[in-house]
Amino acid sequence: EENIKDAYRFLCENYEPGDRIFLFGFSRGAYQVRAVAGMAYKVVGLLTPGHISQLDFAMEHYIEPWRSGNKAREAHLERAQTFKRTFCRDVPIHFVGVWDTVSSVGLVRGEPFPYTTRCQHICYFRHALALDERRVKFLPEYVYGGAGYIRDQHNMYKMRRPQRGKQHNQTALEHASHGDSHDVPHVKEVWFAGCHSDVGGGNKINHDFQMTNPSLLWMKMQAESAGLEIKSTSIPNHRPLGQIHEQPTESLTGLWWRLCELLPVKRLSYASEAETVRWP
Repeated sequence: EENIKDAYRFLCENYEPGDRIFLFGFSRGAYQVRAVAGMAYKVVGLLTPGHISQLDFAMEHYIEPWRSGNKAREAHLERAQTFKRTFCRDVPIHFVGVWDTVSSVGLVRGEPFPYTTRCQHICYFRHALALDERRVKFLPEYVYGGAGYIRDQHNMYKMRRPQRGKQHNQTALEHASHGDSHDVPHVKEVWFAGCHSDVGGGNKINHDFQMTNPSLLWMKMQAESAGLEIKSTSIPNHRPLGQIHEQPTESLTGLWWRLCELLPVKRLSYASEAETVRWP
């Protein structure tokens, strides 16, 4: 929760009208920025700088309605909306780019934070997933719980690609269309070769970006297509995409992870259209 509050505080203190918010994260940091997006837009909005002292109350209003029973939830949500009207601003979340989102590691999976498993409130959602991660207890958090691309009026928006050289104060959601051949999909979840830390980076010193290069360049292109301007020096010495000679890192090492594999826990599966979970 402290990391979520720190990121939320940064947005409160730095956001100005007309800004477009881009959020990025990896692993549990990816889950945290998804929570920040839900808190800042959907539930309580963004505190004005003069009301930053209300941060703890904002966090409480974000979490409490979903920790209450159905009868108490409506009252909590009403108080959250009153808080939002009094202290906060409505802000759009323009882009969320995450690598292999994980909410928890190991045996304990707590209750999810609100609006972390859906993304109707996010204009562009991009998710790079690790194809070779084999730890069954190290589950990524797919959008919509891995149910796939649900076709309804709320999440089938397609976003018009921002044109270079023009200022856009509106979010893509405010001028979404449903058939333009130049539209950009609202949600993309793409698999990349490598285990969790291969795809997200940080597994080892890797000056050549062998395993992380494809997901990094893909995310860069997705963010740029959504309007983010990135300096050419921000991603140093990345090599052109080609044959990757490096092998994925074996993630099932150590006695702890091997013992965890023996315990039955549900996990998502894409083995067939009818099957959504399996028992290892």
